[in-house]
Amino acid sequence: MANLEEILQELKANTTTTANGSSGVTKAYFNGATLASFSSGASLPINTDWNGNLNTMPYQRYNSVVPTFNTQDPVPNQADVNGNHKVTQATLIAGENLTTNRLNNEPIYSYTRISTATTTLIKTGAGTLHAIIVNTPVTNGVIEADDALTNTTPIIAKATYPATLLSSGPVTVTYDVSFATGLSITTTGTMDITIAWR
Repeated sequence: MANLEEILQELKANTTTTANGSSGVTKAYFNGATLASFSSGASLPINTDWNGNLNTMPYQRYNSVVPTFNTQDPVPNQADVNGNHKVTQATLIAGENLTTNRLNNEPIYSYTRISTATTTLIKTGAGTLHAIIVNTPVTNGVIEADDALTNTTPIIAKATYPATLLSSGPVTVTYDVSFATGLSITTTGTMDITIAWR
């Protein structure tokens, strides 16, 4: 591990001067357990540990207002008012809500409505079958969901309504299962259903 003198020599050799003439690196010192505060635009000193080893990144600048830069401008590391190194992604994470300070995980699905006796290709490729909503059932009606591009195996689910309906609908059946090849729905009769999927 280099000592403080060696570190300072290295910093001196690589110190640059900013446009206003102020040195990018000013001094190195150990300030114990306390943190100093700085004025906006100030070049911050380099803090060291008890052994003289650097414990912060050299040449940090505190700005009370976020600065803007032109193309190819040298950009110093930014620090907060206490000299702590600032790191930001500059963009939101997918699903991040800064107002509520949380990552949202909202189930959002597409829908397909079927109202005739037919085979319907809902989606090609992998996805999720969230639910089948039977808006208007019919006696002896059949609904089959297949992990395929047509009415074939493998079958995800198959439901057959009785000759005497116990409900006139709507009825929601939640599956929340993944499919790999695609999602195909086959219906008989004139029942009205809605497929929630993604």
